[in-house]
Amino acid sequence: MFKLYKLLILIIIVSGSFFQLVYSNEDSQKPFILGSIEKGSMKKVEKIVRKKLANNGFEIIGEHSSLSNVKVIIITNKFLKNSASESFYGGFGSFQRVYLSKDGNRVKVIYNNPIYTFHAYQMSGTLEPVLKDLKKALGMEKSFGSEKGIEIDKLESYHLDHIPGEDMMPFFDDFYELATFDSYAEAVEVVENAIKSNKGFAQNIFRIDIPNKDETVFGITYNKDKNICKEILDTFGTKSNVCAAVLPYEILVTDNEVIAMHAKFRIPLNFHDIFNGNEANLNKLEGFSFDIEKFLKILSTAK
Repeated sequence: MFKLYKLLILIIIVSGSFFQLVYSNEDSQKPFILGSIEKGSMKKVEKIVRKKLANNGFEIIGEHSSLSNVKVIIITNKFLKNSASESFYGGFGSFQRVYLSKDGNRVKVIYNNPIYTFHAYQMSGTLEPVLKDLKKALGMEKSFGSEKGIEIDKLESYHLDHIPGEDMMPFFDDFYELATFDSYAEAVEVVENAIKSNKGFAQNIFRIDIPNKDETVFGITYNKDKNICKEILDTFGTKSNVCAAVLPYEILVTDNEVIAMHAKFRIPLNFHDIFNGNEANLNKLEGFSFDIEKFLKILSTAK
């Protein structure tokens, strides 16, 4: 009887520990997911990845190569668009990035964690089906990008810790307010024309019109972004996926307003451990924030 009692206690303890582990994993999230590591050339793996994405209901709407060893594929599907249509500023979360990162004779297949994005962008509905379809298409070996991850309640009000003597760090909705027009149609037209007229300077990688609302998101990059990427890598001394996740940058037309996420929110969101509490890196980020806002304002101005 005593042995049975000890066994029951052990089961309860182990079960409780297991529950705590599972709950902890669900309650905190990391920004990236390693789907798989494939052998072969970038071209071969890309072809396979594209087919798997299409077979699982994803639409490829753009692609971008910041560096020779990294390619970014932009995707969307009905669940992402539906959640975006139900959410304030939902266009920011209407797509996902898939990263192909060449490492010797292998290619890492990586994608953004849609649950992380969902909570950080304060979206409505659910993106659980998106994660399920991405897992089915690309696999799911591990999540990464932050040592401990970020708890969901903190992710929903994410911002970096305040540094004494500096302005408060921005939250999700502390946007760059780029321009205001008389109508949604005029705002979209101006942004499109501004991108075209600055084609030597900028490039539009994708556009998504959000269903059932006056909202459009553009994914923009520098035409000379290889230099920008090198600057990011040299400045923060980290891996190339930082650059891949920064560009393209989003411009959102919502009703008659043109906005963008603040760089001091958007960049650290995916690389929290690099910036949080690191005053030196935050000071460096200030310069990037100024340059990005200036770049985006040029692309939101009528000629």
